[in-house]
Amino acid sequence: MTLSPTWIGIDVSKAWLDIASATGQRVQRIANTADVIAAFAQTLEGESTIVVLEATGIYDKTHAS
Repeated sequence: MTLSPTWIGIDVSKAWLDIASATGQRVQRIANTADVIAAFAQTLEGESTIVVLEATGIYDKTHAS
């Protein structure tokens, strides 16, 4: 059986990342800092997740890799 991935969209600003899943079940705002982003990324480990990142000038460059 193949599991469908979870799609997550991230709206990037200087201070915040607004994160939403395609199902609408998971919506949150986190600080746009390396330690908070790393902690959030750990919550996705073990899941089949595709992340879509909004390109917003300079603020998305750090997270695109």
